[in-house]
Amino acid sequence: MTSLVPSEEADPHKMETTLLAPEVSSENDEVAQNLVRVFISFVAQSEEELNVTQGDLVAVNGDPQDGFISCTNMETSERGLLPVECLEKADSPRSHRRRGQVVDKAERPSPSPELKRRSLVQTDIGNEETDGPSQKQSTASATAAAAAVEAKPDFSAIEKHRIVSVGGTDREGRPVIVSSACRLPPSHNIDHSQLLEYLKSTLDRYVESDYTLVYFHFGLNSSNKPGVRWLISAYREFDRKYKKNLKKLYIVHPSTFIKVVMGIFRPFISVKFGRKVSYVNRLSQLSDTIYLDQLDIPDPIREHDVELCAKDKPKASAQSKSTFHARLSEGLPATQQFGVSVSWLKEESGGDDIPKPVQLSVEYIRANALDVQGIFRRAASTATVKQIKQRMNEGESIKFESFFDPHIPCVILKTFLRELPEPLLTYALYEPIMLLRDLSSDEYVAAAKKLLDELLPPQNYNILKYIIQFLVEVASHSDENKMDEPNLAIVFGPNLLWSSSEAASLTAMGHINTFTKILISWYSDLFES
Repeated sequence: MTSLVPSEEADPHKMETTLLAPEVSSENDEVAQNLVRVFISFVAQSEEELNVTQGDLVAVNGDPQDGFISCTNMETSERGLLPVECLEKADSPRSHRRRGQVVDKAERPSPSPELKRRSLVQTDIGNEETDGPSQKQSTASATAAAAAVEAKPDFSAIEKHRIVSVGGTDREGRPVIVSSACRLPPSHNIDHSQLLEYLKSTLDRYVESDYTLVYFHFGLNSSNKPGVRWLISAYREFDRKYKKNLKKLYIVHPSTFIKVVMGIFRPFISVKFGRKVSYVNRLSQLSDTIYLDQLDIPDPIREHDVELCAKDKPKASAQSKSTFHARLSEGLPATQQFGVSVSWLKEESGGDDIPKPVQLSVEYIRANALDVQGIFRRAASTATVKQIKQRMNEGESIKFESFFDPHIPCVILKTFLRELPEPLLTYALYEPIMLLRDLSSDEYVAAAKKLLDELLPPQNYNILKYIIQFLVEVASHSDENKMDEPNLAIVFGPNLLWSSSEAASLTAMGHINTFTKILISWYSDLFES
């Protein structure tokens, strides 16, 4: 039976598709009669409809109903409904022409206004067609141009409730997205369809890299609880794009209701996705993998957790404050590399400017992994990273070549930065950097240079320059590794700067990432002029 809800690993349309040969065989007239060309591109707006591009070859699977007909896209093997008017007549000689062949304008039917609106490209039917590749390029260009001028959705009515926030990174360096049920207003005071679009818009900034979700369930009640039908609709909207790089979903303070809902969803959830879901009964349990000090945890959640811990006596007491970044402790060996200040490292290493974890990671990646796709965006074995940290802290020399995984040195570099007692850009620069947001590009760069030159300690400056110079080199290989300056900024921003007193917000994270991108894009002006 086909699942009603698409899983991470399977598309219902693809599961039902009958695969037909894409070439029209002269020996099989029956199949040939069922193959037609798409006259005008069409954008699906429901699960039942099919995305097609002008010139695609499709197989007609049945008879028209209410103006739509079931088809299989021979380009993608996906199956769905298409408007009959966007297909060329099956008995037309040109319906079997090769893709992109010039067609006499007199042969073209006139598409309805609705079909033209739904088209990927609102083609002027008086223009000549071009070759397939050129046509695709113009289609992409027109689509990009249309997207550029499209008005940005206004989510202010949703944002004011602070239902979703970004909470720095977890202990593996992945960004953490936080959702709090207690901040949901009564159902009659919120547009749930807009809420869904807002959730997708927020996740779209992070789904290209590994990320973690934390859902605080306490506070969901009969007045603000979305219906199960909406939850199913939401699950269907969050397709494989969102599930692929989700590494963990923590459901904190789960109730019977949420467990029942998960039970309802279980037949539709892939086994792989199910393994990513973890129930967390206490905040102290979450602190093993998440830096709680950087999470935007609502007061009702903290108070509820204290009450639960009190009930656990004598097993547990009230929640103790967690630590976001490692702090100095007594009795550390002189070889310690992680969780100590950069000044301490310089003193104990005999004056080396660049800490060993940074130097070894950069040298390995530069020599072996600059062209690895998704570099810095993938996790590595937690056990292996822990072992390497321990060996480095004990003064042992590490050769990354022996681990056969280019993502390990990437994680080591991010872990080193994340576990510094104070961010590499220092707490002193946090507020000044937040104030740069209203400056023009030239003013921003000039102000950033002034901050680095006058407020950043020399040791921090040297390490930052070394890392940013390396990231410039990584970005120069973005055609292969797909890590351009914005992507690198998203990955490294939270590891270079955080606040000493407040949880990370979407706004603050945006400013931090912008500053990091400026560091990479304007490296020469900031560090060499």
